[in-house]
Amino acid sequence: MVSAGGGVKQRRDVRGSCRREAAEEIGATLGKLRLFGIYTSFYEHKSDHVVIFTCDDFALTGRTDVEIERFDFFALTTCLTAIAGTRRRLQEYMNGRDVPVVGVW
Repeated sequence: MVSAGGGVKQRRDVRGSCRREAAEEIGATLGKLRLFGIYTSFYEHKSDHVVIFTCDDFALTGRTDVEIERFDFFALTTCLTAIAGTRRRLQEYMNGRDVPVVGVW
């Protein structure tokens, strides 16, 4: 699973933006994307929408941009100390949820 984040520019689609961010940040070329969920987040007085795709078919060039110092692979269980919303999404993924949901982050 590859994780990258960023905004969706005006008149751009979400899948294309996901592919662009992964390519820019960690040099990833993504294969088939599967929608995992769409969430609304009001954290820090913002009104954001978080869209999560999963992708098991990807290639890495190893190139990063100025936002990323380095990247690595981790067992998902070692990431469960993440902040609450991220931790919930990781637990759902590890529990095998395979139906996209819409909810609160």
